[in-house]
Amino acid sequence: DGKIYLGNTTAPLSVMVIDTTLKTKRRVRIQLDNNNLPYRSVEVRIAWPYFYLTDGTVPCIFRGSIKNWKAKQQKGKIFRFTLAEPIDSITMAFRLTIPSTASNILGTYKIADSIIPKVNPHLLQKQIDGIFDTDGMLIYNQQFNRLHYIYYYRNQFITINPQLQLERKGKTIDTVSKAQIKVANLPDGESKMSTPPLVINKATTAYKNLLFINSERIGKYEDKNMLDHASIVDVYDFITGNYLSSLYVYHIDNQKMKSFRVYGNKLFTLTGRYLTVVKLSDKLSDAYQEDAQSH
Repeated sequence: DGKIYLGNTTAPLSVMVIDTTLKTKRRVRIQLDNNNLPYRSVEVRIAWPYFYLTDGTVPCIFRGSIKNWKAKQQKGKIFRFTLAEPIDSITMAFRLTIPSTASNILGTYKIADSIIPKVNPHLLQKQIDGIFDTDGMLIYNQQFNRLHYIYYYRNQFITINPQLQLERKGKTIDTVSKAQIKVANLPDGESKMSTPPLVINKATTAYKNLLFINSERIGKYEDKNMLDHASIVDVYDFITGNYLSSLYVYHIDNQKMKSFRVYGNKLFTLTGRYLTVVKLSDKLSDAYQEDAQSH
């Protein structure tokens, strides 16, 4: 509805609302009906006209209306989760980490039913340890009603329907198909990365049939110094699996782009202290499809 919502990592109950022309802004404060939980990893998501506040370490899910920013804790059996993304007013997609089986699992949870979540343990493919090697980003594509999961450490992404069925596997233009990580087991039974991992995909967003992925690595024919000046966003049609083109988001005050969203023909970014908007090329706008049947 012409609004950008910015969460606050140090004050998670504070949200800034900015219009898409970047001319007006206001701050709102979320009010919870339970402030006594041991919050450690609060995230805010908008699923207009609702918002969600989640913390997978508690675990808890709050839902409220953006009309008054008052949120109620949702009841029912909620398992600890590491990622959560709203699909609609009553459904959340999430990722669970199961230590006993050393695996990350994707699932959905209908908060209105307060029932045990539905999961599909076969969506994320283990390569090394099942947890670090399957780490990635979970996003919801509102226009196509699909979930996308993009791996951090390999050149792969998957598209899933809301029934948790795998629809497509895709590959990025990077050549690293197996996660380049080393995992060490600690005496207390925990595991950790023993060396810094090779990050292939850093950030992502989707709009209609296009998937935008911020890559940490330079392309074969690109200037080797480009990463010193800009963040690279590669664009894919997730239905055909085709790579379309790459965008360059230049640093501001030597700060890299931290996150971004695409809506229509506009790319919105957070870069350092700045919120920016960039017009996409007509080539990309013309590549949008209205629904999956267009292919």
